[in-house]
Amino acid sequence: VFGYSDEEGTEAETFASKIHPDVIAERVERVTSLANELINQRAEDRIGDLVEVLVEEIGQDGTVVGRAAHQAPDTDGCVNLTGAVVGLQRGDLVLADVIDNDGADLIAEVRSGSVR
Repeated sequence: VFGYSDEEGTEAETFASKIHPDVIAERVERVTSLANELINQRAEDRIGDLVEVLVEEIGQDGTVVGRAAHQAPDTDGCVNLTGAVVGLQRGDLVLADVIDNDGADLIAEVRSGSVR
């Protein structure tokens, strides 16, 4: 979400009356807050679901992060995997049960023996 600003060559750039920057900022905050609330709710609604996760990152500390089919890079959250994560490699596909969320990110427990 971003606020309006004049863009060179557009018709709106020539309009005499402009919306006050404080109003723009308030509108951006309102829409951003609503969007975050909806994103969090959608993630919460997935608790209890079974998801197939593509493992994308394995951290030095053993954390494993991936994406489910409904998650696009850089726009949606990710899946933080727990449970049977030892031995997982980047590119593995695993089945995991969503047990919680952290904002848009899901927390899911890997089902043993589900690595593909």
